[in-house]
Amino acid sequence: MSEERDNIEGAAEAADTPARPEAVMPARPEGDMPAEPEAEALAFEVTAEEAGARLDAFLAARVEGVSRSTLKRVIDDGDALVSGRAAKPSHKLKAGDRVEV
Repeated sequence: MSEERDNIEGAAEAADTPARPEAVMPARPEGDMPAEPEAEALAFEVTAEEAGARLDAFLAARVEGVSRSTLKRVIDDGDALVSGRAAKPSHKLKAGDRVEV
């Protein structure tokens, strides 16, 4: 160990800078990992032509690449809002509603 310290100190003296040990990040338990960055929220305004549509069907038509069952799960988890409130997948939309996911 002292030989390693001598090598570090010798290299630092040669570079004319003080020796500093490398920073080591402590291991974190898996449950303590930072959350993944959230995707950008989507917001839609319901038109008169779309009024009466179910929330899950409305989102399935508007959000590409996501299945209706996945959207249903998102809605069930409360991550889709209609005019600021959580709604069921079968919620019938009204003209002017704002849908956020």
